[in-house]
Amino acid sequence: EPGWNLRKDFCAADDRWHIRRNGERFFVSGVTSPIYDNDGLSGYVKVARDMTQQRSADENLRIWEERYRSVVGSAERGAWDWTIPEDKLIWNEQQYVLLGLHPDNKAKSLEDFLGFIHEPDKERVIQGLQVAREDSGVFQMEFRIRRQDNDEIRWINKFGLVVTKKDKRPARMIGEMYDITQRKRLEQQKEDFIGIE
Repeated sequence: EPGWNLRKDFCAADDRWHIRRNGERFFVSGVTSPIYDNDGLSGYVKVARDMTQQRSADENLRIWEERYRSVVGSAERGAWDWTIPEDKLIWNEQQYVLLGLHPDNKAKSLEDFLGFIHEPDKERVIQGLQVAREDSGVFQMEFRIRRQDNDEIRWINKFGLVVTKKDKRPARMIGEMYDITQRKRLEQQKEDFIGIE
């Protein structure tokens, strides 16, 4: 209407979780503003946006960043940071140790890492990474690697999460990896024992 305006200096923000009738939670970011006409205050208007996906992503990112920071200081877990468009992969020192390498602090590529994966597991890992990048945003898989220093086959568990997007495309993943060979051996021993009975 002519002569109406919003006094932005008196706007009130309202960001909070709500509950739908079906019990589902959703996060709304809203701003309530007074509307004035020539006679003074004539009412209020509220503009709200459903920010559930953004809020959930922010919370997941915070959780994973905390986990990532703890991993970097861990003596047993490798940490990795992958800038996807440039295919630049950075490892912490323990990541090198797990792969049987001496740390050289040089950026790697995905192809560098795939070269360590035991051949029968490689295609499955590639597909899992593709799903993480294009759909779920999360990578979690157990697979085998072949260490460079002694050619030993080791089982590892690898986690990853897309934490940055650019133009709606994944731009960065961070994650961790650790050796689960002993657990796998115990599981196999248990299966062998049960098979004898």
